[in-house]
Amino acid sequence: MPGKRVDRSASRRHGLIGLAVAVVAALIIGVSAYLALSDGSGGSAATTSGSTKSGGQQSGQSGQSGVQGAGSGAGAGAGASGALAACSQKVAAARQVVDVARTGVSHWHTHVQARTDMLDGRISVERMDALWKRTRLAGPADQQRFKSVLEQYDAAPACQVPGGSTSQKASDCATDWKAAHGAVTASRRAMGDWQSHLSHMAAFAAGQMTAAQAQQMWVESWRTAPTNIDAFDRAERTLASAPACS
Repeated sequence: MPGKRVDRSASRRHGLIGLAVAVVAALIIGVSAYLALSDGSGGSAATTSGSTKSGGQQSGQSGQSGVQGAGSGAGAGAGASGALAACSQKVAAARQVVDVARTGVSHWHTHVQARTDMLDGRISVERMDALWKRTRLAGPADQQRFKSVLEQYDAAPACQVPGGSTSQKASDCATDWKAAHGAVTASRRAMGDWQSHLSHMAAFAAGQMTAAQAQQMWVESWRTAPTNIDAFDRAERTLASAPACS
């Protein structure tokens, strides 16, 4: 009917407008989604940067660890150097002991040898008595000097050559110390024999023993003395040929 006629042009216009609105809405949604995705990518980039930073920190920590290791190595080197320096001082003190003992042991050897030479007819009784007197009078000073340097040696720090070291200096110090220690031990024994005999003679002079007792003790000392005198001579030669720990 004429009153009910449908305007097809208007319908088409409304349809086009609706389509346009739908397209715009779709575009807005698409842009929003893109921005959201872009923000997510930015978040991933930030996380990656954070990982890089973390990796940088780990790298820095590794570097610090390496420095500490180097520092520890330097400290170990310094400790080894200090130990060798202390060992050098100990060996020097030992050599001083042996130098002083050399004089005392020489007097003791002369004292002992005088009786041997007299019994073998190489010297007279008068010559023996003269040698005995000279060495007996020198004996107390021998012992005093020996006691002094021995105290210095005993007070010096112990010699501890660093274990596992392959340096020539460490090897020389180990060899020198072994020889020095042996020579000091030999010095103590030989000088101890000399001190014992000096004490016996002083006791006899003070009337603390009979002539027979003094003679018996002297003969026993004379018989056993060469063992420690010879040991001192050998130890001294070994020390003289040892490489210097200095």
